Amino acid sequence: MATVRSQLTNLMKVDMDKILQENWKGVTYEPILNTLFNTDTSGKKDEQNLTVGGLGLLSEKDEGVDMAERLFKEGYKTTYTHKTLAFYAAVSMEARDDEQYGAIRKIPQAMTKSVDATINRYMARIFGLSTSTTDDFITGGDGVALLSTAHPLKISGGTFSNKPSTDADLTATTMWAGVNAFYEMLDDAGKPIANSPKYLVVPHQTQQKAIELVFSEKFPESAENAINALRKAVNLELVVWPYWLGSIDADCWFLCADKSATTDYPLRFYWRTKPMTEADTDFFNKNWLYSLVMRMSLGYDDPRFIYGSVGA
Repeated sequence: MATVRSQLTNLMKVDMDKILQENWKGVTYEPILNTLFNTDTSGKKDEQNLTVGGLGLLSEKDEGVDMAERLFKEGYKTTYTHKTLAFYAAVSMEARDDEQYGAIRKIPQAMTKSVDATINRYMARIFGLSTSTTDDFITGGDGVALLSTAHPLKISGGTFSNKPSTDADLTATTMWAGVNAFYEMLDDAGKPIANSPKYLVVPHQTQQKAIELVFSEKFPESAENAINALRKAVNLELVVWPYWLGSIDADCWFLCADKSATTDYPLRFYWRTKPMTEADTDFFNKNWLYSLVMRMSLGYDDPRFIYGSVGA
């Protein structure tokens, strides 16, 4: 019995998928995704999350008097609409037959790098465009930019800030301001929340300054022999983005909360469909086709997980 075209295509796809999975072990996006994002899978066309507005403070109750009523109110709703991201590569019949340049093996290697760069780009956009409201994936439920001096408090009124009034580069002074801002953040009912930074996130261009601030025993910005109080007070971990795709100021920096400290961490990444491959042969030119498609969405429910600056 003759071997039909579909059998050859399937065999080729198995070989290509094997190479793809071997290369998948070296992707750079996964450590950052697992550290900074709350990851989940989705079985719907989009995901919607609603924050809790809070109930305010308790009131004193006198003997025999009714308790004060507190109405439970909703916070802000955020919708995550999945994007479909895909492409295909073609190998000519001649290249497949002659295989002089290892073209077939290079396709999944190149695809792995493209997937890695694509996910890095979308994750980095949340940070690099954190003062913008003109792009999708960026604006949260409260309708303002991720970093803002005027995040509205839905129930109590007023606002809170998670950025400097004037964007500033990374220094010990600006980091201290960020640490204090974390402690001063309020919920929508105006109550203080238990919040503290865990990670300092910087692009690779800023890592020297970040390492000095996070790890130096002595204060790195003075000739005096003072201790590094920032290191003593806050045990920050450093996250250096391996490559940051998009238009950003290399001096940008961000303090992020610890996602393990809460069951409802607001920086989210949803897999609707993880990278999936398909293979076929073009009937007319005999080119071998190999495609990859994935669906995902990401964003945040609440901006209280971050303080930062896009740089001066």
